[in-house]
Amino acid sequence: MAMKKLTKWITGISAASAGLFAYSAVKENRSVRITRYKILSKRLPSAFSGYKILQISDLHQFRLGKNQEELLAIIRKTDCDMIVITGDLFDKGKSGENAYELLRGLQGGAPVFYSLGNHESRIHNLHEYLAKAKDLGAVLLDNEGLRIRKGGQSIVLYGMTDPDFAHAGHKKDRETAGSYLKRIEQYRTFDDYTVVMCHRPDFIDLHEQAGIDLVLCGHAHGGQYRLPYIGALYAPGQGLFPEYTEGALPRGRTVEIISRGLGCSHIPFRINVMPELCVITLEKEESK
Repeated sequence: MAMKKLTKWITGISAASAGLFAYSAVKENRSVRITRYKILSKRLPSAFSGYKILQISDLHQFRLGKNQEELLAIIRKTDCDMIVITGDLFDKGKSGENAYELLRGLQGGAPVFYSLGNHESRIHNLHEYLAKAKDLGAVLLDNEGLRIRKGGQSIVLYGMTDPDFAHAGHKKDRETAGSYLKRIEQYRTFDDYTVVMCHRPDFIDLHEQAGIDLVLCGHAHGGQYRLPYIGALYAPGQGLFPEYTEGALPRGRTVEIISRGLGCSHIPFRINVMPELCVITLEKEESK
């Protein structure tokens, strides 16, 4: 009799735990957290001190509210100066409507720039998606850069395209990324404060060597599944127990921000990894 009661208790506790886990997973995947960073640099032009960049990454098929209105409401409260979307705005085999709704809602606000991730490389009619995004006001930087101007000064923004556009697989990723990054030199001088949109976070050493000031990445989805005391379980391109999944990573004069992003790719849910928007405030560090 005692054993039967113990079994019932264990079964009940297990069922309650499973229910709580399911509820937590659903709630977590339908919420968005804003993570704020302050980046200090002596190289930043003084006109850009206090300049706010909102980073959106890995939208995939993420939707929050009808016509993305709940997501847009969160974004509007950030009062940012510029919006960057660091890859995987679109997915193969999907209509792109979630992305169009987001871009449509962003019209009339801060300027929107985006770069291409690995999932966009798989879309055979990508030009149709890009044309629609252009019509909605988003500016694609496909291994291209431009100057952002304010108060008579400027910084350089460069969009680095994912290496999957050059080949399938990972054998030449770093070689391709290096060749893409070299193209930045036609858009900047040595003295320019430079921000790079790069979908993948594991090229930090290449950015440091190139003297990039700020790199904005995504791709890893924060590991998508995180366990207490263990951390991220897996990230594409990095495998098990990945190193680059979230947060700010300083390397020399380079700082890399890795967004957990909003959506999911192959498995449509996250565990202990809440969807994220990043707000990066640039601050001029005065010389002492």
